Amino acid sequence: MNIFEQFLNKISHKFPKGYPDMNNGQDISLLENLVSEVLGEDVILEQYVPLSYSEIAKPGRNRAYKIAKKIEDKEAFELTNDRNEILQFSKPEYAKMFMDQDLDSIKSIGGNKVNAFPFFKDKKGNQYSLNDILKTSYFGGKGAGSGTKVEDANLSLAGDRLQKAIAENNGKPITVVVGPNTYKNISSIKTQSGFPKSDFNLYNTDDQPVVFISHKKGGKTPSSKDFIRWSGYTEFPNSSDVVAHNNALVNFLKENKLKQLPNNTSFISRIKDKKLLFNLVYGKDFGSNFGPNNVQIIIQGDVLFKKIKPGIYELTGSHILLNGDIPEGEYYPYLMSKYRSDRSMFGIPANEAIATTETVARSASNVYELKNNKFVKTR
Repeated sequence: MNIFEQFLNKISHKFPKGYPDMNNGQDISLLENLVSEVLGEDVILEQYVPLSYSEIAKPGRNRAYKIAKKIEDKEAFELTNDRNEILQFSKPEYAKMFMDQDLDSIKSIGGNKVNAFPFFKDKKGNQYSLNDILKTSYFGGKGAGSGTKVEDANLSLAGDRLQKAIAENNGKPITVVVGPNTYKNISSIKTQSGFPKSDFNLYNTDDQPVVFISHKKGGKTPSSKDFIRWSGYTEFPNSSDVVAHNNALVNFLKENKLKQLPNNTSFISRIKDKKLLFNLVYGKDFGSNFGPNNVQIIIQGDVLFKKIKPGIYELTGSHILLNGDIPEGEYYPYLMSKYRSDRSMFGIPANEAIATTETVARSASNVYELKNNKFVKTR
């Protein structure tokens, strides 16, 4: 048995499956930490995920076009079978669909199995689908787990703390208090699938998620500088704040005879619409039942279980917001548009639109703030 096998055998008990699943971001993060401890330096294990229709349909990413261009230039794709292959379209008409980013036609042809539909083939006639192509850096990929490394690490720590609390309760599930609400029989914490507002959830003994948590990066002393965004806001095009922001942005480009947003420049506006604010901070379903898109709590930094009395713990953290709280001071949400060449959000060229903290909004070298429906340079 070589030294690597000995190492894997030694750490296997730490993983739910008895081994590190390289398709699981939490497993990758844990393995990176364990290897880093042994080597005494940070280790990052890149593992790209497959492409999908939802990925090529994301606005401003131009991924369908990039597929067509790669095929046109006869450049090899990295595939999920660990091979690099030069691909071509299975039918000539597919080339125009992808080059024109005709997403409706792509979806119509692929149907319910669009991710597995054989749009491509190699020179031997072997067929390939979107799911066979890896989302490499060419397509904006960063490797499985890289985008959620902070959440994965905190989830692992939170799981350890929850199990410690359960052990203190003689191995029985605990009661968790979140603001004014109480949740009984809490037994586990799991990551939230997909891309809603919740990052991970507390589950009861019926294996039902009952507490939904949004997690934000935080240092030893969490601050508004630690994370970039509260949320995107493309789902709220009709909000009065968004309309005013975008109209002023279009007028700015016209007045300055610009075809796209200028580089190294931010356009910001303070959010006045409280409904929009709550949707961006707590989730698009704010005001309805708690769930993946209406979280009970936002925790920045460490996720903690504070003992109130035997068997009852308060869910808290280094810095928290409870559902309905308005972020104050430098945490207050701002709409921000900034240059990014591969984005055209709201139809505005080179526009990346996010809601961020006031600190981040004002940190660019050139800042224009919306005042009286016009962007004025403030920095």
